[in-house]
This record gives sequence, C-alpha cells and structure tokens, in this order.
Amino acid sequence: MWLGVCAMVCCHYFVVATRPYELFAIIVSLVYGVVGCVPLGMAVYFMILSRRVADARVFVNVPRFVLGEDVTVLVQQPVFADLEVKEMNVSLICRETYETRSGSKRTISTRDCLRDGAVVMQNQRARPRDTLSATHMLRFPPNYQPSTWSGEKGYPRFDWLIEVKANILDSPDYEGKFPVLVVSHAIPSSGSAA
Repeated sequence: MWLGVCAMVCCHYFVVATRPYELFAIIVSLVYGVVGCVPLGMAVYFMILSRRVADARVFVNVPRFVLGEDVTVLVQQPVFADLEVKEMNVSLICRETYETRSGSKRTISTRDCLRDGAVVMQNQRARPRDTLSATHMLRFPPNYQPSTWSGEKGYPRFDWLIEVKANILDSPDYEGKFPVLVVSHAIPSSGSAA
C-alpha cells in the first residue's frame, strides 16, 4: 500500500512537472520509498524465518524465580525445514530503566546491568518435524534487585528476562525474549509483602 501510494505520487509528479525536476522532489520521493521498504523488509525477514523454525518455548523447573537460586531452563524449538544451527545462546538479562536529570531536562535510559549467557548448542543439523532442544542452568545472582512490580512508581525499574538467540545458517537469526518475575527471599510464595 505504502509503496503503491509512493509510486502513484511520484508518477503523477514526474508526468505533470516540467523539466528540470526539483532536487527536493527527487530526494523526498527516494526517502519516502526507502521508508516504505523498511516494513516490507521486516515482513520478508519474519516470513522466511517462520518457514524455517517456530517460536522457541522455554520451560523451567521452579514455580518462581528467586534471587540467589538456580533455575534449569529447557529450550525447545520446532523445525519446519532442513537447517543447521551454527549457535544457540541462552542468556539471563536484568534490564534497568533509570532517570537522570540535568537542570529541567529529564532523560529516561535503559541499560543491561546483567547479561549472563552461554552457548547451549553448536553446529546442530535438524530436519522438518525435529525439535531443537537444549538445557542450561541459570543462576539469579543474590546481589541484584528483584523485578519491579507493575504498580510501583518511580525509578529505577528492574526487568528480568530470559533471551534465546539462534544463529541459523543461510537464514535469518531467531531471537526470543521471555520476561520473568524475579523476587527476593523476603517475599513469600503468595507474592504479598513479608
């Protein structure tokens, strides 16, 4: 649709306008067309990827994630076509969103205060109907902040996630992010304050 409108507008301009064409019109036409190609490129990327693999599924061996404890993660990813996974990584990430002020200017920024990852699979061939499967132990460090509850106001805010990345030969790479709620030992199982 976007590119169709771009083509119609450009054709109309270049048919009606007299030569020499204005440089501004040529530049705007090119920029408009390129901007329209971004979603098209993303659609092609995900279409190709979805024909190769399904979304990964992540299973854990605990009912809740607690700082200072270990969790065994099982990653499973169904395969739809012949492929080779050059490398699959599983990472535990703690993302901090914080606020900085300089005079009256307020800036909200995000950084990964923890990124602990490991290669869980290398040079693995798979056929249609196979399931890529890998297990890895993640440790939630005791000296980090638990997840910020959705109702809490203010900064800093902490979000935890498990990230799965698969580098697939001759195909777009897969990346999946799975948010997890991490608590400290002080919070009982019901989730209420101690």
